[in-house]
Amino acid sequence: MAFRITPAHDASKQIEFEIPREDGTILTFKVRKLHYFSPDTQSEYNEWFEKQVKAKKATDRACTLKLLEMLVPEHYEELSKLTNGELAEISKYWEEQSRVNLGESEPSQDS
Repeated sequence: MAFRITPAHDASKQIEFEIPREDGTILTFKVRKLHYFSPDTQSEYNEWFEKQVKAKKATDRACTLKLLEMLVPEHYEELSKLTNGELAEISKYWEEQSRVNLGESEPSQDS
């Protein structure tokens, strides 16, 4: 039997965020887990990141906003107005949910 990979577009490889707005509505958007970006997206981000590092502008806020701009451009204007604390929550949760849990990985042949 062939091993079937889970494609990046699968719901299990997406992270959904909800941001309550002051007017009582909720902004909802989804992003892929960090290791499931397309090669083009990853390359574009890496190039941007190198420039930011050289310019000493690679802050957590700037990096999170750049990824959001690339992945959910339709919400970027609103997301760019979030506080540092709100963006830090997004970044932390995104990173935590992108990690592979030991229970998710398959045992090696040596185990």
